[in-house]
Amino acid sequence: MTRAKLGTCCRNHPSATADCKEVRSDTRAIRSDKKEVRTDRREVKADLKAGDKKEAKQDAKDLKSDRKDLRKDARDRRKDVKDLRKDKQK
Repeated sequence: MTRAKLGTCCRNHPSATADCKEVRSDTRAIRSDKKEVRTDRREVKADLKAGDKKEAKQDAKDLKSDRKDLRKDARDRRKDVKDLRKDKQK
């Protein structure tokens, strides 16, 4: 859902306001996780280019954990949007 649709949905359905806030917070978390993933990828690439295999391996572990967090946050957001739609139907 776009931000405009979420806003109108929350105004028209007061019971959905909490779900709307959760969706917005999950969206913020997703954005920050995406930034971390991009940074980790750059670090891995720079370490491989410099020849630091140990550093590259450590950065790859960080990248893996950040990608896991990103998937978890995206899953949470989808769940909250689904709950929002259910509240809208009531």
